[in-house]
Amino acid sequence: MESKVLSNGYSSTVCGWLVVNGQPHALAQVGSGFCILKNQPTLPLCTDKVLLAELMVDIDGDRQVTPIRLNNEPGPVQRILFTRL
Repeated sequence: MESKVLSNGYSSTVCGWLVVNGQPHALAQVGSGFCILKNQPTLPLCTDKVLLAELMVDIDGDRQVTPIRLNNEPGPVQRILFTRL
């Protein structure tokens, strides 16, 4: 997720990743309880078991990491549902 917004002459650089099993996946969008990956994953991110992950968002170099639980059905999908822990 990379975005530059001009407002009153200031622009922010925003990047985001969904980290599952140590593997980062670039984000296109983050909302309340969901995120959308930039690219379709080649392998399923979710399995039959509850899967823990991290949502990482970097705004102008300030990184925020939020632990989450993925709520998707098994299979490779771009829109991922999650619950914050």
